[in-house]
Amino acid sequence: MNNWNDCGSAMISLHQIRIATYRGYRHEFVEWLVAEKLIGLWDNQVAFPVCDQSGVVVGCHLRTSTDWKYQWFTVGEHVVTPLVIGSTAVAKWAFIFESQWDAFAVMAAYGWDTDPKRYADGCVIITRGAENGKLVAGLLPQNCTAYAWKQNDAPRENGRPAAADKWLADIQQNAGCEIRLVITPPEHKDPNDWIRAGATVDDLEKALDSLVTLPPVQKLTRSRVMAEPDWAELGLVVEDEIQQTPFPTEALPESLAAIVRAAARINRVPEGLAALLALGAVSASIGSTLVARLYQDKTTRANLYLLGALPSGEGKSTTADVMLRPFMDRDIAQREEWKLNRWPIAKAKHACIKMAIEQLQAEATSKKLSPAESQQLVAQLADKERELEQCSTDMVEPRLIVEDITTEALVLELSRNNETMALLSSDGGDVVANILGRYRRNTVDDSLFVKAWSGDPVSVNRMGRPSITLRSPCLTTVLLVQLDKLARFFAKKQLIDGGYLPRFLMTRLVNVPSVVSVDMVALDPGVAKAYRATIDDLVTTFRLSSELVVAQSTRAAQQVVVDYHNEIVAKRKVELKDVSGFAARWHEQACRIALILHAAKHGAKAGEEIQEDTVRSAVEIMRWFANEQLAILNAYRDQSRRNLLKEIWIFAQTHAQGFTLRELARAKFTGDTQMAKSILDQMMAKDVMKEEPVKTAGRSTVSYKAVHPGAMALI
Repeated sequence: MNNWNDCGSAMISLHQIRIATYRGYRHEFVEWLVAEKLIGLWDNQVAFPVCDQSGVVVGCHLRTSTDWKYQWFTVGEHVVTPLVIGSTAVAKWAFIFESQWDAFAVMAAYGWDTDPKRYADGCVIITRGAENGKLVAGLLPQNCTAYAWKQNDAPRENGRPAAADKWLADIQQNAGCEIRLVITPPEHKDPNDWIRAGATVDDLEKALDSLVTLPPVQKLTRSRVMAEPDWAELGLVVEDEIQQTPFPTEALPESLAAIVRAAARINRVPEGLAALLALGAVSASIGSTLVARLYQDKTTRANLYLLGALPSGEGKSTTADVMLRPFMDRDIAQREEWKLNRWPIAKAKHACIKMAIEQLQAEATSKKLSPAESQQLVAQLADKERELEQCSTDMVEPRLIVEDITTEALVLELSRNNETMALLSSDGGDVVANILGRYRRNTVDDSLFVKAWSGDPVSVNRMGRPSITLRSPCLTTVLLVQLDKLARFFAKKQLIDGGYLPRFLMTRLVNVPSVVSVDMVALDPGVAKAYRATIDDLVTTFRLSSELVVAQSTRAAQQVVVDYHNEIVAKRKVELKDVSGFAARWHEQACRIALILHAAKHGAKAGEEIQEDTVRSAVEIMRWFANEQLAILNAYRDQSRRNLLKEIWIFAQTHAQGFTLRELARAKFTGDTQMAKSILDQMMAKDVMKEEPVKTAGRSTVSYKAVHPGAMALI
């Protein structure tokens, strides 16, 4: 054998079965490795391709009875390169492994062989041993996120770092991008061993969720780091707490106010939780066919994104059952009616059309047709195919509600249901996981949700099937989550910068424990009936209708919106400057709330003019949500500020000889050099950082170093 093709051909089924059995891989995955020429045999030893810088296979890496060695197919000088699967040049993420067996085990677990295009935006890098971590240098773009799957090597007897620790340090120093350490449980020596022991994709996902982010660093000569200062004591973190207030239930129409008070009392929860759910239920009941003109002749829809965070066991689910039940019952009733009446007819019609198509096809093959007859037959077949497509659509069960759903499935459901849907979940953990990239290698998946709030067009290409285009999708979202899920949302900067989280009205509720008695507190039947009637009326008149209704508004009502908008503009220039992306949508949110209050009050007659008092009530409710939003943002702003200061402090320790402003900005802690300079100036003002001039061949620059009078702490 003198080339890699011969190596691949030598890998017969018996060898493949042995590898699959010993390594715990699926046999189909090993077949895929062979077909992709990622594994072969050299001199009856398992081998892996080695490429030159241009991607041409020039040798192989194989295991002998005693050690690993390289066999070269060409003469001349050779350079060892990593085994790379995918394109590193455009990778948004990368999995980095020391061993090909670990890499293949993870790839097999994720089903890489069944849908490789799903992972086209990432790549896998195998360094061929712990001593080759430096080989990642220059491979990945700066905006890539690399996941290092380190092995659990035991410490060396001579006290030197374990081989895997040196490998990880080399990765940090040479990758040139953000590194995230994926931790294999300590009882397993490596990812392959862990997966052979029974680890599932869910276990791998949990490891990815709990990973540790490591900044790119220079090589350290000492492991002594100055103790971190008390940032709050220095005044670099301001621990202001925004006072939360009770929800203004009196601003709701009576049918909503009564059920909110009753549900809150029965379930012993804050009225803010019940009110959030009531607004969501009415929003979902309206859909996209009722809009309002309240601001500069723009039309406003009623769909809201609502997020409520509450500790576990505090009444989220029971309150949601009361407030969302009338809308959920309409969803169930519609689906049952379809199963009983429309589906059998559509199914029978579908069968008849298929028979007609088969007859036309038989006619086409049974005799020779003239050009005119052939053209006529093609036209008839096309008509029948169109009828079949329409009939196939009628055979799809209609839905008003989805819950745990992927983006791809949501696009499909929107296309089948007049581009309108409600995403309702009283335990939104799975929804959060999906948006955070559960099925997309932890890549945030919020584009559809951003567009479905605003009604922007969406086009999705599907492999082997027609693309789906949504002209103006309308999604109402109601998520109730535990506090840790809220933290995960705010930990993803992309969700803020991309506009997803700023579209939410949100609250983090604190429920004070209350005593109960043996006397049962029941929901007033009259209150429940009035609320259900409101929801039913809106669903029938608007949600299930295709006719657009535009509610106009009085000039006085419009003036309230204008005044509120201008008030926010003034604040966005000063105290709301760092949360401007959230505040910029408050006036539009107020308009949406106004339409919901108007519809809840007038029902089927919601096409009537919107009055000033309704808009004032909406602004009052929006002020409450704005305060709640700021209370949440303030907590995460403080934590984010602490984390940022800590990262800069550690960065300064790992660059003990000093670092430039540009080097700090490249580490991607601060976003840009302007923000980096601002933070460093603040740290210097508190005497925890200093600057020194640096002489260079060109223009002079400044180097920064950490200074702190506190004690030294060993790490």
